[in-house]
Amino acid sequence: MVSSEESYGPLVTTTVRVMTWNLWGRFGPWVEREAAVVDTLADLDPDIVALQECWVDDTGADQAAVLGERLGIDGQRGPFDVWSVALDWPLHASEARQHALRHLVGLVQHERTPSALLVAAGDLNAPPDSDEVRMLTGGAPVAAPGFVLRDAPW
Repeated sequence: MVSSEESYGPLVTTTVRVMTWNLWGRFGPWVEREAAVVDTLADLDPDIVALQECWVDDTGADQAAVLGERLGIDGQRGPFDVWSVALDWPLHASEARQHALRHLVGLVQHERTPSALLVAAGDLNAPPDSDEVRMLTGGAPVAAPGFVLRDAPW
């Protein structure tokens, strides 16, 4: 039998600050809001930022890249696979959210780098006790065999 330390190496204790933010694209006063987003991200200095509803313009420029260039979001903690999702918002859309999460989990399993730490974040539009969140955290039948995430502490 191989111990977990032999399998994965010595335990490394560190803190990673993850932030998720639905930016609402270019709805409402988005120029003013974007300036506030830049200031807030600079002040909070998270290690990982998962953004939802970013704008993309006709030239292919996108808000996530613009923010990344302004803030220099690259970190020093090693490789992470970061997945961000925005799910349907009506309370009655649980079935649609579960379907989207099954699709997301399939993408993650197919595309992720096995040696990288996985971060999945987003605007789930569902409470922690919902079927869709519980399917990600092992409290309900899971989205894919063996795929269970741990909810981050606040």
